[in-house]
Amino acid sequence: MELEEIEKVEVTRQERREYRHIIESTLPVTELLAGGAEEATELAQALLKMRRVLTGTNPTTKTFDEVQDNIFEEIADLKLYLEAIGYYVTSKEVKAWEDYKIQRWAKRLKSNIGQAGQPRQGSDSRAKIERYGGDKG
Repeated sequence: MELEEIEKVEVTRQERREYRHIIESTLPVTELLAGGAEEATELAQALLKMRRVLTGTNPTTKTFDEVQDNIFEEIADLKLYLEAIGYYVTSKEVKAWEDYKIQRWAKRLKSNIGQAGQPRQGSDSRAKIERYGGDKG
């Protein structure tokens, strides 16, 4: 389905509650866990595909926009499974882990800065994503 069509779909809070009830009352948590794992894998594959698009080292027939839309789709899929299981990306526990992880990540990167103030290793992939329109989401 094209993104333009998807953007036209609007779900009210009440509809969302009804849809979630159908999902949660139909599927056992074991199936939701399996589905979530499958979606996490598909998100990982989409991210790896974006790497191929950005580097061009191992070319793909997919365009930047196609892969980016696929990443957004897989994020939505995974988020829905997590919420159906009872893990909310906005929970205080997730926020606490995010705070810890971002601080640790930044400290690691900061300790990797060379004398000239530039990272010792890295690429311009972030700039490529921004140039291609990575801020659409």
